[in-house]
Amino acid sequence: LVATGRPPQLDGLDLQADAVTLNASGQWDMRTGIPLLTGELALQDLALVTDMAQGPARLTARTDGPDRIEARLDAQETVWSGPLGSTLSGLSATASLERGEGHWRARELAADATGLRLEANGEFVTASDWRLNGNLALLGALPVTALEIGGGVATAFESEAGDEGISLRTTTSTDRLGAGPVGLARPRLNADTRINEGAIRSDWTLEAFHEGDAVRLNGRLDHRGGRLEISVPEGRIGRSGLDARLVRDDRSLNVEIGIADGDRPVLDASFTAPRSDLMAGELTARLRLADRLRGNAYLENARLDLDGPLSGMTLHASAAGRLSSRVDLVGSGHVSVARDGVEARFSPAGKWSIHDWRSSEPVEISAGSDGVHASGALTMDGGEFYVLYDSVAET
Repeated sequence: LVATGRPPQLDGLDLQADAVTLNASGQWDMRTGIPLLTGELALQDLALVTDMAQGPARLTARTDGPDRIEARLDAQETVWSGPLGSTLSGLSATASLERGEGHWRARELAADATGLRLEANGEFVTASDWRLNGNLALLGALPVTALEIGGGVATAFESEAGDEGISLRTTTSTDRLGAGPVGLARPRLNADTRINEGAIRSDWTLEAFHEGDAVRLNGRLDHRGGRLEISVPEGRIGRSGLDARLVRDDRSLNVEIGIADGDRPVLDASFTAPRSDLMAGELTARLRLADRLRGNAYLENARLDLDGPLSGMTLHASAAGRLSSRVDLVGSGHVSVARDGVEARFSPAGKWSIHDWRSSEPVEISAGSDGVHASGALTMDGGEFYVLYDSVAET
């Protein structure tokens, strides 16, 4: 520390430990308390302060007075663990902060990594009074195991905190979104979310395309304490309507789904289960189809009813239509769902043209990790036909 009649000069400050180095230099007017400093904090291994990363990181900060701070983080050699490892690889960040009228203003906040781009600005008064707006882009393979996301994800956001908690408005888009057999093209999610005293409420709209049909779902998410409710009171997929509701609390899970073809109900289903064992749940489902044409096959009407616990649901089915000639069937059976697959046992009977037919042996179907297997025997006009089907799953 050097004093020459002018404000004391901080010629150099060096603090060193086994894995930490702190360097600082510049001027600090002890009379006014105004600093003009440049400092650097280097960690040889971030594993000393977090279990999410290991390797070196360096933080540099510079002040031009008490009202301005420029900071830079260099973590390009840091190795991150967990689901965000590949996203944060090569991370560097910068911040430019100014103070005025009792609050700090972030003129420029930026972060850049292999799988992340962030640009933001905002104002900070207190921990409960702030504003932050910006754009976030996630690139490459994203840490979401249940979804297949193509083309990365871009989110524009506006957020602020005040007397009524935190409000967050976001618009998120990507090129493609897939979940199992369902794929959406060019999905766009708009959400208006409020967080207050641990409670979360979000009104959202999802727009996309599915196999050329426009998709629009309007929904709400409510989370308070141990209770979560997600509802879609109004949804549209092409000409089909959708309404759905999921409620989960500390004890149980309840799901309700309704699907309509135009004004005609197609599916009405509900599922209830204890949270401790979803496989002990009970399902009630009513499927109704009518006026469907595929090739030379015409389905006039069909119905399928399922009732009971997943371990042994009763099944009732009927259908009528044309397959070259008039055909109809009616039957009943049982369906069981276990962690390793699904098994069904069904005894149908009916008429094809002038011929009566029935199952002399129940049709048995199983589907699991080893593939799909089906067998049964049908009789018609005194003749008997055996059915055997095996589809071995790829390993």
